[in-house]
Amino acid sequence: MKNRLIFPLLSVLLVSLLFSLNAFSEDTVVRVVAHYVWNHNNPYVVDIFIQNGQNTAGYQVMLQFDSNDFKASNEGDIEIDYGDYLPADAFYGKPQIIDDDPTDSLKVILFAATSHTSESNGDGFLARLTFKEGTKTRSKSVLTLFNGTLLSNRAGETSVPRFENSKTFPNAVRDLVVESVQAIPIGANEARHSYSKGEKFELRATIRNVGNSGTGMNRIKAYGPAPTTDIDTTKKPLKTIDKAKVIEPNSTVEITLSDINPPTAVETHYYKVCVEAFTNESNKGNNCSEPIKIIVEEGPPDLIVESVEINSIIYAPTASGPARGPAVSEVSPRQALELYATVKNQGIEESAMTVLKYYRSTGENISTANKNDELLEAILIHPLSADSTFTRSIRVTAPETPGTY
Repeated sequence: MKNRLIFPLLSVLLVSLLFSLNAFSEDTVVRVVAHYVWNHNNPYVVDIFIQNGQNTAGYQVMLQFDSNDFKASNEGDIEIDYGDYLPADAFYGKPQIIDDDPTDSLKVILFAATSHTSESNGDGFLARLTFKEGTKTRSKSVLTLFNGTLLSNRAGETSVPRFENSKTFPNAVRDLVVESVQAIPIGANEARHSYSKGEKFELRATIRNVGNSGTGMNRIKAYGPAPTTDIDTTKKPLKTIDKAKVIEPNSTVEITLSDINPPTAVETHYYKVCVEAFTNESNKGNNCSEPIKIIVEEGPPDLIVESVEINSIIYAPTASGPARGPAVSEVSPRQALELYATVKNQGIEESAMTVLKYYRSTGENISTANKNDELLEAILIHPLSADSTFTRSIRVTAPETPGTY
């Protein structure tokens, strides 16, 4: 929950902002963005943004509206949700409606916030105002920022930003942008650009609605691999998913295109993600991401002992001699046994020839340097292809001395 200014503190802040010496800041912009509303009886939403803020520790916003258009006669008719532009310890005031002349339909909403510890810079989201009961009509009046809209730094010096106002009922603007794309290995959380041959990854794309109307999405498509950044999006996409989720203005949604198989060629490849444009989209030139680079490298083999099992021996006569009996964990002294081991190459390249060694120990931590850990046998294993296994057994005799081995 945002810190709330008590009324005396809010009054001090407003007086300080209103009567300090102001400088005009051409580079800093405070912008009003009215959301497109299809029905004037729906709640009416207005967002306030800052662009290129400089050493901002507090702000006061005065927004004029026409009461002939809006169903707002007191502060209870308006909700405010402050953004995260100021630091987390900032204090925030409740909105007030200034109505100096009851005969004038033009009213002013005033709200303010301040931080006493630090300053913010750059672009950000200041607040969202919601007129709960919507508007009386769909007439296109203008939501206007007053010169009482001020910014302040920690020293208490104030400045007047440049204003960008908004019509109350702007035309609906649909504009979806693929803001970013990351390649992430399957089962991991950290993005990377280098992959071994055959190693799968997923593409995670962030889609932002930079229009003023909440909108669904058309299909999301991934293209590639391509040898250069010039990726042809007229060809069949690598992956396509359908998404109908509505994205509100200035909001984002993350889309995952999973199980992407990298090419086998050991070189650099490029991918991009696009969101299919609407027929009436305002800007169809920003629907694709920048190309993302994937470097495919030679992958090593990876040998593991996948399983080990001790089996009794069945001496019933068969065509091939004694048969493999059931697995056992308790045996008699000097009992004849077979020790089975399965080796798997879980890498993506063929392994070289290697040796499988069988050891017996009285402890759990077997070490080739420990003289009490006995090497029973060593077997040569021929090269294993990727994802293949090799199973081999040896005959062993249980020790004479009872115990755990």
